[in-house]
Parts: sequence; C-alpha cells; structure tokens
Amino acid sequence: MHIEFQTLPTSQPPLAFRMLDYTVRLKREYGLPLTQVVMFLKQSSSELVFTDSYYDESTAHR
Repeated sequence: MHIEFQTLPTSQPPLAFRMLDYTVRLKREYGLPLTQVVMFLKQSSSELVFTDSYYDESTAHR
C-alpha cells in the first residue's frame, strides 16, 4: 500500500502524474500488487481532490 499525504490539491508535478511515477517505481522494485491512497490534510472544494486518474497521449493510469 502506498499512502500519500497532501495539504494542497495542486503540486508540481501534478499529483496524478506523481502517483503514476510511484506505481511504476514500486512495481519495478517489488513486483507486487499496489493500492494507492491520497489523504488530504486540509479541507478543499477543488475538483482536483477528486481526480483518480492520469491520462496523456501515450498512457493511462487509474
């Protein structure tokens, strides 16, 4: 399990891309199933806190 703690909905690089990066690194290192959870420590009305996937022209991560 990968748990990410976040205070703001924005980050650099974007959170969804970072989660993809962590998934690839952890799968390569350990080769085990992975569950990811992001816990926001501050209340926010931003739609970014509900983002559950990353898409670009060459990949998709959920």
